Amino acid sequence: MMAKGPKVPKVEDWVVLRQHPIRWIKLPVYVRLGLRKKVGEVLAIRASIAANAKVPIMPPVEITDVAWQSADQERCFHGAAGIIRVGRKRETQFGVRLPGASVLWADRTTLRGILLHEFSHCFWNIRQELAVSDVEEDDDQRARLGCESREPWDDDSERDRSTLEDPRDWFGPEDCAAFLYGESGDLAGCTELVASQWIAKGLPWETPPEPVEYNGVVVPEVTIAHIERLDRATAAASCASAP
Repeated sequence: MMAKGPKVPKVEDWVVLRQHPIRWIKLPVYVRLGLRKKVGEVLAIRASIAANAKVPIMPPVEITDVAWQSADQERCFHGAAGIIRVGRKRETQFGVRLPGASVLWADRTTLRGILLHEFSHCFWNIRQELAVSDVEEDDDQRARLGCESREPWDDDSERDRSTLEDPRDWFGPEDCAAFLYGESGDLAGCTELVASQWIAKGLPWETPPEPVEYNGVVVPEVTIAHIERLDRATAAASCASAP
C-alpha cells in the first residue's frame, strides 16, 4: 500500500552535524566553528539541488567530525550513502554521510558534486528496495520498506557507477553537467587539502562506515511516485522497441 504523503521534517533535521562527545571538544576551535558554518552551506546546497530537481525532497545529510581514510591511509573518501536517523522520532532513512574534513575543505562546487553523487546512490538504494519489498502505510503516512543491510561505500569505480541512478532522471540539467564520479579529478584538490590541513595535523580519522543493520526505512511518497513514473516509462520504452 502506498503512502499518501510525508510530513516534512524541520529544516534543521535535514542536515545534522554529529559531534562525538569526547572527540569534538578536542578539535581546534577553528575546525569546530568551520564545521558549524558549513552546516548552513550544505543546507543551502541541498535546497538548491532540490529546487532544480525532478523530486522536491533530497535525502537527509549527516556530517561527522572526522576524516575518512582507507586503513592504509592511501585513499581519502569524501562521502557515503547509507542509513541515518532523522528527527526526534529517529526515523530510519537512506541518507548521505559526509566526513567533516571533506566538508570543511571542499569548495562549494565540489561539495555540490559530492552531494549529487551520494543522493544518486540513495535513490538507487530506494529503487532497489522498492523492487523487492512490500510497501505498507504507517501511522506517519510514509512508505515503510522492509530492508536488508547494504554496503554504503565501495572503492571500485565500476561497482560504484553500477549503484548510481542516471542523474538525468533526478536532477536539473546544470546539476547533471556538474555530477562528480569517484574517479573524477575534480576531487583532487579537496583530497590534498584534507591530507595537508587535517591528516598531517594529527586530527582524527576513521575508515568509512560499515553497513548498518536495520528493520525498515522510511521513504517520502513523492520519491516513490517518481520511481513509479520512471519504471512505467522504462516499461513503455521496452514494449515500443520489442519486435
